[in-house]
Amino acid sequence: MPVFSRMKNSIAVVLCFGLFAQCGMFDFTLLQVSVDPGDRYSVVSPETGFAVHFSRPVDTVQAEHLVRVRVGGRDLVQTASWQGTTLTLVPVEAPVAGRVHEITIEGSVRDARNRAHEVSMQQQIFYESDVPPSHIASFEPANGVLSHARAELVVRFSGPVDRERIENSLVIYPAHAVELAWNDDGTVVRIVAEDGWISARTIELRLGDPDTVRYYVRYDADAHPLSASVDLEGDTIRLAFSADVDRHAVQEALRIRPYRHLTFQQETARTFTIAPEDSFETDTWYTLLLSAGLTATNGNVLREPYEYSFFTQPAQSALQHIDLQWTSGQLNVHSFDTSDSHIVAPDGPDYVLTASIAYSGEISSSADQHRILDSLQIQRLLPQGGAPVRLNYFGWDETFETLSTLWSGLAPSGYEGTPAVYLLSVLDPRDGNAIGIVLVQEGQE
Repeated sequence: MPVFSRMKNSIAVVLCFGLFAQCGMFDFTLLQVSVDPGDRYSVVSPETGFAVHFSRPVDTVQAEHLVRVRVGGRDLVQTASWQGTTLTLVPVEAPVAGRVHEITIEGSVRDARNRAHEVSMQQQIFYESDVPPSHIASFEPANGVLSHARAELVVRFSGPVDRERIENSLVIYPAHAVELAWNDDGTVVRIVAEDGWISARTIELRLGDPDTVRYYVRYDADAHPLSASVDLEGDTIRLAFSADVDRHAVQEALRIRPYRHLTFQQETARTFTIAPEDSFETDTWYTLLLSAGLTATNGNVLREPYEYSFFTQPAQSALQHIDLQWTSGQLNVHSFDTSDSHIVAPDGPDYVLTASIAYSGEISSSADQHRILDSLQIQRLLPQGGAPVRLNYFGWDETFETLSTLWSGLAPSGYEGTPAVYLLSVLDPRDGNAIGIVLVQEGQE
């Protein structure tokens, strides 16, 4: 019995020794990690950076991958160096002064004995700098009123800024898909809504990190609608818009009643010339129509249908010829070139000049008849030029195609031997312009 007891005790000692020997293979000591400087929001020089201390040797590559420095939602690239178990990180690019930089050490790292340790910690630091950080200098439009749906929001900064940081901090409410265009030195960004700004809503722009700046703008489509105007010259229609429009969009929206096949030319981004292929019918009402909904390139919309009506004049008769008669002679004038002159040679200084003015067709409009009568005049040019004098008239013939007039000519006293030059003015109703006919009265001996 004692032998058995002693044997049992020996087995227990052996078992216990084996257990301790096995326990000696495990090291339950945790890996300690700390950051220097250790105080939260410490100010760090960019030249010296910050240090991460490990309590025992670790896999340096794994350890470097654990550490991230983030600012404004992006990683700040660091240069790593080791001295023993201390990792020093210095920023590659100049950090932004006055911005909180978040240090995160997260993940698993193995020590020199290939044992894994889970690490999780955070620290916040500032980087110092002699250069003041750039700030928002101005917004445009300054009054917050957007003139059209594709108007630009322009943000100007006091100096170059981190474009990615600004873009990540940008929030627009209500949400819009926007296009951002930067200038070369990163001091100006232009913001345009891809599908146009929402009308009749206040739009809030938030920009900045950590200090958020709010800017409010508004676009009212009804306050800035697209408008159109028409200028008519003969058979040519000049169509103008208040904003740039697409040629094809205008052609799709344009109609004319009654229908005529039109030629269409674009002069500028806002003006177009329209004309019939041949000509408009005379004595006819036409209406030019633009459909509502025509949209300019800046997003402004033609809210109401646009109509322009015009009346084409009846076919006008042309001035055909003038028969001039006096006491001893007759002259038929077919050429109305003002460079031509026509000789009038009466028997004496006191004579009656009769003019029979023929047109190619009936002058049916009483207004045109009166315009022709009112325009008939003669003026002495030489010698001693005088004022224009209206011709007396006998009247129209029964077809209203020929007008007879007369004038009593008298050469000025003392100039019997000098030619007298007169200008006879007759209206051509086709264009409303007066035609001048030069008459030279030969001097009397």
